[in-house]
Amino acid sequence: TNDQQQDVVILRTNTHPQTVHHLPGPTCSLARSLSLSFITLLFLFFFFFLGTFFLIVVTMEARVVMATLRSALSPLLLLLLFTSAMQFTAATDEKPQQPPEPLSNELLGDQAMKDERHFDAVSAYTNAIKAEPSATLYQKRAIAYMHRQELQRALKDLNQALSLDENLKKSLQLRGEILIQFGEFDDATTDLRKLQSLQHSAIITRKLEVIRRGKSALVGIKNLLLTKDPTPARCQSAASQLSQLLDVAPQTYDALIFKARCALALGEAHDALEATRVILQERKRDIPAMYLRARAYFAIGQPELAVKHTKEALKSDPDHRDSKNLFKRVKGMLRARASAQAAKASSQWSDCLAEVARAIELAADEEHYLRELYELQSEAALNGRQYRDAVKAASWLIEKDPGHTQAYMWRARANMALEEYNRAKQDFQQVMNRDRGNREANAGYREAEQKAKVAKRKDYYKVLGISKDASTSQVRKAYRKLAVLHHPDKQKSDDAKKEAEAKFREINEAYEVLNDQEKRGKYDRGEDLDERGGGGGAHHFHHSGGGFPFGNGFPFGAGGPRFQFRRG
Repeated sequence: TNDQQQDVVILRTNTHPQTVHHLPGPTCSLARSLSLSFITLLFLFFFFFLGTFFLIVVTMEARVVMATLRSALSPLLLLLLFTSAMQFTAATDEKPQQPPEPLSNELLGDQAMKDERHFDAVSAYTNAIKAEPSATLYQKRAIAYMHRQELQRALKDLNQALSLDENLKKSLQLRGEILIQFGEFDDATTDLRKLQSLQHSAIITRKLEVIRRGKSALVGIKNLLLTKDPTPARCQSAASQLSQLLDVAPQTYDALIFKARCALALGEAHDALEATRVILQERKRDIPAMYLRARAYFAIGQPELAVKHTKEALKSDPDHRDSKNLFKRVKGMLRARASAQAAKASSQWSDCLAEVARAIELAADEEHYLRELYELQSEAALNGRQYRDAVKAASWLIEKDPGHTQAYMWRARANMALEEYNRAKQDFQQVMNRDRGNREANAGYREAEQKAKVAKRKDYYKVLGISKDASTSQVRKAYRKLAVLHHPDKQKSDDAKKEAEAKFREINEAYEVLNDQEKRGKYDRGEDLDERGGGGGAHHFHHSGGGFPFGNGFPFGAGGPRFQFRRG
């Protein structure tokens, strides 16, 4: 800056870049001098003309006044010019004020700490250390790092400070406190004992007692801390001592890793996230912490973040087996789930079931995904007529959530298809208990009740060994085959003949109903087969002779054998 050409000198500092200091230069002094001369001139001329006006009024002699004016004006102008010249000379002789010296980096750092601008403080102290390193500067930067919760960097600076001055009390105290937080109890004890030899303090005594408690808690769970996959039981047994240890030494690495693993084992994924956050705050690229954090994100239903953290872990160690397996598992589950949903949309039920089964296997015990997957499996199995799979999937949902109304409906429909009518009634009833106006559940309950009543009767389809949708010709064919097989005249012993007669009567009873379309319709609908409401009970076969009038053959006509039945 050229002080001879600028009116204002501006000083900016790193601490307050917005602060501007205005300092007077020589040009400023000249301007003030001229301003004062002009003001003086105005006052003189004002009083001069005021006096002139007064003379004119009093004497009324203009010639006198003008002569007076000429005689007085010349000295006045000379006086004005002389005054201005003197002021200008004085102004030019003034020396310009020099700007203050800029603050040193250390002072800038101190000011930043005072203003709680810890990032600026670290930057300023770093510049000061580059210029002239000292134990004090390293200590000051360590304190700034501690305010930023960067304890590893603070510890490194304190080590450097004590290497330059091993008796620096503040550094010994701070390093001891940091070592306690990291669970480095032996090293912390060494620092505090040395500090105690330099100065006696009750605070040091209390810190040593804290170390004793921390070491006691650590001894109790030291072996457990190295367990890779702790069981819930072991985690619960160690919970009290782990809590005591972390109260004393919240940055203990092995304890935080163990806490994260236990949290995942106990289904408390958010606690695992917190434990790994503390680790990664100090160890940005810690692979076990990134892996456990990925598992926690997967458990709470954020697979994208799980993938992100496994990728970060694999960048640091491409061969980390746990991270590789987790990455494959998460990506595979997402693909299988998407494929199952696409198959459902196109009603490809067998493909849907295959993909959802794969997704369930990959999801393992992560219930956040299993609920959705078992819902998909229940619906797909029901539509794909895999009724037992539908019952199994719906039962899982009901076990996890007894209020899952749709799961009761899925299971009820599957049980209806499996002819488990009483179980279906129970599921429909559960839905009705929660929603009295549910028409589907009410209709299903009535249907199940009716079919349960029918199921108590003799199953004529089963007697003839045919399906319920068998045609009339299939009914006749089955009857003829069984009638030949169980004809009483073919039996040799009396016991065998009696057994055959009973079986033969049952076969004819079934045939009489199923071969008649009207009776078969009533039977299928669960209606009574006669006016007395016999409900398809036993029919008694007899003929007019003293035995079966078939001889060695059957006089079958187009309508089958002609037997006479009587109700009994």
